Amino acid sequence: MPVIHNQFVVKNDGKAIGSNAPIFINMKNNQSAFSGTWGAKTVDGIDIAPEDFVLQRDRMSAFHGTELNTILKNLDIDTIIITGVWTNMAVEHTARDGADYGYKVIVVPDATATINDEWQSAAMNYAMNNVATKMLTEEIIKEL
Repeated sequence: MPVIHNQFVVKNDGKAIGSNAPIFINMKNNQSAFSGTWGAKTVDGIDIAPEDFVLQRDRMSAFHGTELNTILKNLDIDTIIITGVWTNMAVEHTARDGADYGYKVIVVPDATATINDEWQSAAMNYAMNNVATKMLTEEIIKEL
């Protein structure tokens, strides 16, 4: 199964991220996801294999401005499994776009996280019910 890592990285000192939304303004001001900072690096414990794909983005969805859809189409993928951080933003946006692009979307609640329990619950129990199937890690391992 192909693995695609998608990192949020602010490049060019934030000039490309925009100032149209509070989230982008905050990222530009606090510089936590700027290229080369701790916020733009892969989390310790996540190993990237040589055959894995690594994409970088500067928007919420992993599809926006990346080669993700092209890679998935070239690999004849019809189902995507989404894990990661910022469930109520990045994971949710990617799930929505994945559904819009025609993929069956699976989101893994015990392999996602966000700022607090309230936001996690809102993302998992409202938005995801409309665009994705939810499966726990253990269930996915059994299916594979």
